[in-house]
Amino acid sequence: MYNKHFECDEKEDFDEIIEKICRSTCRKIVLIMNEWDLVFRDISCDTESRRDYLIFLILLIKDNPNIVLTFMTGILPIKNERLSPSIKGIFDEFSMTSNSYLYEYVGFTNDDVEE
Repeated sequence: MYNKHFECDEKEDFDEIIEKICRSTCRKIVLIMNEWDLVFRDISCDTESRRDYLIFLILLIKDNPNIVLTFMTGILPIKNERLSPSIKGIFDEFSMTSNSYLYEYVGFTNDDVEE
């Protein structure tokens, strides 16, 4: 049974909230992030903001016992060495353009994809 009256405070940090959710639900978290790379594609974001965002992602996901799976979509490869060497070993990357077995699930056909 889980606590249906879960509450968090905006003053709590993200790790505390995640831990509270896990304790309250007795379950681990599957984190889904759509367009994880928007910060890198948005010209209004400066270099420091991008660096801070990557640090946040690394601290949130890497070695977090409460997150069992992270699914992130985006057009930039997250393993890009220029982004951060700290990302090594965290992710398995699947490309929709090079893995033909994914085409039927993501809605791409050979005609849709140009290398």
